[in-house]
Amino acid sequence: MDDLWARVRDRWKREGLSVREPADEARLAECERRLGRALPSDLRGWFAAVGGMEAHVYDSEFFRFWTIEEVTFASDHGIDDGEPSLLFADFMIWSHAYGIRCAPPHDVLLVGDSVPLHVCNGFRDFVARYLEQPISLFGLPIR
Repeated sequence: MDDLWARVRDRWKREGLSVREPADEARLAECERRLGRALPSDLRGWFAAVGGMEAHVYDSEFFRFWTIEEVTFASDHGIDDGEPSLLFADFMIWSHAYGIRCAPPHDVLLVGDSVPLHVCNGFRDFVARYLEQPISLFGLPIR
């Protein structure tokens, strides 16, 4: 398992969170079939290693990483982000959500306001910031 993904699972375990088992190849393939496209490679690797949080489970910072079955297009939620992106997490019971662009370089956006905000350059960067400096995921300047 990727060390970054393992650090997330360890953190969630310390917090006593109820999490899903990692997705096997059948669940990964079903998600890609449902979406009609391949998942970005880092997001696919994430689900193969981590699995996501059970419904209505949030971490101590109020983030919730969705299960592979919950991943959906931002446009399915009425969010026009200019080009296809997949939602994979939310904050404070959908105060806002996070989406990854389907096309390279797979930037991660904060969505839920009138204009999506770029928050980081890819899913690995998102997870690293989640672990080390979650405030940087709100599109706010860092002091």
